[in-house]
Order: sequence, then structure tokens, then C-alpha cells
Amino acid sequence: RKGRSGLARTVSIANLITRIRARGDIRSVRTSDTVLKDWIDESYAELYDIMVDANPDHFLATEGTALTIVAGTYAYALPATFYKLIGVDVHDGTTLVPLDRFKWSEHARFQGGGGSSLNSLRYCVMGAHLHLRPTPTVSGTGTLWFVPAPLTPATTGTAIDGLAGWDEFIVADVCMKAKQADEEDYSPFYAQREKASESIMH
Repeated sequence: RKGRSGLARTVSIANLITRIRARGDIRSVRTSDTVLKDWIDESYAELYDIMVDANPDHFLATEGTALTIVAGTYAYALPATFYKLIGVDVHDGTTLVPLDRFKWSEHARFQGGGGSSLNSLRYCVMGAHLHLRPTPTVSGTGTLWFVPAPLTPATTGTAIDGLAGWDEFIVADVCMKAKQADEEDYSPFYAQREKASESIMH
């Protein structure tokens, strides 16, 4: 089923490198650990994107991020770790009220003041900022719900959470990169990578 979160399966970088060398018959005299780590980081970023598309809720930043809404201000800088916005809530007393999203093509429809309530606002991500329209005329607070950007685990030495064995995507993808670099047949690893990707999405 698409969107399943899987089960935690933490895998060390050393374990991944050992599996990659064994699976792809990759010798250190031709491909160093440093090169493999670069490829692991690239492959993890691609895997992360696939996993987020399959189930973004699993990767939500814990408890969301507080948003201070200022009257007369419509653009708010997104967090440095921001990757993908899931939603925006505003606080109406003790209640969280979700805002609707608007597309850039609709921005001209939401000009002028936002009235005395934050509930009528809409949001859109433009570059590194969250835009609220119409421009708020009252101050208040809200919550940003977003998926943080992926880490560079091999570079930082951080273990990877491969969930339900989805680190297999990384192994196959890095083996494919190594075979491409050596101008060898990489089709078996491409097939393994695609199978892993399909498993995540379904």
C-alpha cells in the first residue's frame, strides 16, 4: 500500500560500504571509500525523496515549527532545514485552524487586507519564503508543518534509517554508479534499484 511508513532498520555507513563492495565486486584500489561515501549521500538523497513522496507524514518535523504572524507582513523566511511544506495552521484561541494553499497563478485574487481574522488567510511557498495572502492585518501565531531536508549521512558518519529494508535502494544505486564509472554493464543493478523504488511506492 502506498504511503506505508515501514519499520525502523538502522544501517551504518560501514555496513553499506561492505555490502556495496561485496554486491558489486568493487575493489578499493579502483574506487575509494571516499568516492563510495559521496555516492551513498547522492543515493540517500534520491531515496529520501522517494520515501517522502510515498509517505510525507512519516518525515514531518516533530511538533511543527512556530510561526509568528505580524500585521502588515506577508512574507516569512522558511526554516534553514526546510525541504517540503505539508501545511500551515493558525491559532484561533486554543484551536488550530488549517489554512488553504493558493497557487502563484491565483495570487492576484488575494490582494488587500486580510480582515480581522487569520482564518481567511491562504499560503504559498515562493523560493525561501512562506507567503500569506491577503496581507495579514492582525498579528497572531501559527504552526508550520514541513519535511526537513535530508542529511548527508555518509559525510557526517550518521547511520541511515532504511525503514523496511529500503536501504537496498542505496546499495543497488551505488553499485550501478560504480559500474557506470568503469564502463561495465550496470543493468542488473538498475533493475534492482527500480524494484526497490517500486516497493517503496507500493
